[in-house]
Parts: sequence; structure tokens; C-alpha cells
Amino acid sequence: NSIVFRGDTNTYSYGRVVSGLGDINGDGFDDFGVTSWKYFELFLGNESEEANRKSIVIPNNDCIYLGELNDLNNDTFDDYVLVTGDLSIQYGSSIIDTSVNIKPPIWGHPVKNLGDINGDNLFDIAFGYSWGEDPFGVVNIYSYGKLVSIEDETNLPTDMRLLKNYPNPFNPGTTIEYEIQTEANVKIDIYDLTGKEVKSLVSKNQPAGIYKTIWDGRNNNNNKVSSGVYLLKYTAEPISGFDKTYNRTLKLMLLK
Repeated sequence: NSIVFRGDTNTYSYGRVVSGLGDINGDGFDDFGVTSWKYFELFLGNESEEANRKSIVIPNNDCIYLGELNDLNNDTFDDYVLVTGDLSIQYGSSIIDTSVNIKPPIWGHPVKNLGDINGDNLFDIAFGYSWGEDPFGVVNIYSYGKLVSIEDETNLPTDMRLLKNYPNPFNPGTTIEYEIQTEANVKIDIYDLTGKEVKSLVSKNQPAGIYKTIWDGRNNNNNKVSSGVYLLKYTAEPISGFDKTYNRTLKLMLLK
């Protein structure tokens, strides 16, 4: 036997994603969701032939992905993820509430609960990237605590930044701080005013975070350089290939 669920197939491509969602309202019956371009519907299982149906409109966005995440926050209700123009994680509840509980600062799909892959008694979740179209094959894996927020994103920067070095002028050393919002290949080099490289400070891949390095006034041969003005060139090239490369230059003054 089959039951047909119909939506607006003329405009909104109803049925483009169908996903089981577990028991999101804790009534003992499994639930499922159906998406179209501009809205998705929750179907709450029950003893009758047809599930209770709840339509949710997504203004100004397309429904890209819908998936089950099991019980992430250990409250006995299954949770689910919806990817539109944003990625949102929504907790299950006895009262269906479609407000976003977690909105990670990244966008991607699919989104999968991996279980406890590192043995820390916390759920781990993997975010793919844009239909798997990332040419670098990046998958982001996050570990959750009480699931108030994504742990390793809590204090991460939201932009690429190179801060002013301090002190400046300086002798014998100066500190350079920088922030990267996504994994990137980072290069920091010191040049003299003729354009000749004096010192390579950083040249490596680094995950999102806040960093600092120190230039001690020495060149690549570990010899002290003469006093004067030097240029620091900073480049952060996101490995995703979708974000712009960040380039900045600082003027440093080394005193006698």
C-alpha cells in the first residue's frame, strides 16, 4: 500500500529532498520531512494513516538539504538539520518549534552525525561542502559538548585580519598578530625597501584561529639586520578555493 503526499509541484519542486528525521517530538512515532525550493514540510507520525503535516516557509532562500541528526543534546528528542541559504540545526521538542537553535558560521551539506568517533563521549558531526563541489575535498568535523554552540567555533574569528605589530618602532623584537576565519595557507615574510626577502616568518597551512609570531630583527641566516624600515607582507590563501586570498602589508621600523 502507498500514500501520496502532494505539494506545489508547478513552482516549488515539491519532493526534491525527502528525509526521515527520527522522533523529533518524542511521541514514540518516527517523523519525516519533505522539501521544495521555498518551503519544507514536517510530517509527524501517529497511529492514523496520514501523518500530521506542518508547512514551514523559508523566505528568500532555497531548501537545499534536510537530514536527521539523532539526539544531539541528549534530551530524548531527535534533532535535524536544514540547509537553505544558511545551515541551521534545530532541536526536537514535544512542541514543534522551527526557530533555529544553532547556526554554524559555515555553510555546507550533507551534514551527518558521526557518533562519538574520538571517544570523548561527545557527538561528532561532519559538514560536507556545497554538494561536494569543493575542489580540495574539505570536510569539517566538529565535536559537541552540551551543544549550546559549536565548541571549536566559539572564539574563532569571523574575518581575516592582520593586526598592527607591537611595539613599532621596536628593538630588538616585534610581535605580529593575525586572525584567519577558515583554514588557509599563511605566508608572512619580511622585505627590505629594495624588495629583497630578509626573513621568512611563517609559511604553512593553519586552521581557523588567532595567531601571533615574533620577528627578532634577524635574517634567514640568523644574523642581525641593520636598523631601518622594513616591509612585512602577509598572505592568507583559504584552501577551500571559494574565499578570496587576503593580502596585507605592514611597515616596520627597527631601531638601533
